[in-house]
Amino acid sequence: MTEDRSGDAMAAALTEAEALLDRAGVEGVGQGATEEGAHCILVLTAGPVDSGSLPDTIGGYPVRVLDIGEAPSAQQDDPVEPVGGDGEDRRVDG
Repeated sequence: MTEDRSGDAMAAALTEAEALLDRAGVEGVGQGATEEGAHCILVLTAGPVDSGSLPDTIGGYPVRVLDIGEAPSAQQDDPVEPVGGDGEDRRVDG
């Protein structure tokens, strides 16, 4: 089932969803799609967030949570450096 809604309705829902950014662990919000292809509000989290603290819908759109994990550390275990002018990156051994 797909929904035919105006862009204004989604924009209003996203504006409302931005209030979730004040909650601990919520890193971002955006527009997504459910498994059925319907529009939804996507909430990006860094680690587990109590799903009971998030609404089921915002502006009539279902809310889906995507855990993106913790932010990466500044130091990489496998450094990557550009190679030549070909635009490819290769792992550095050492």
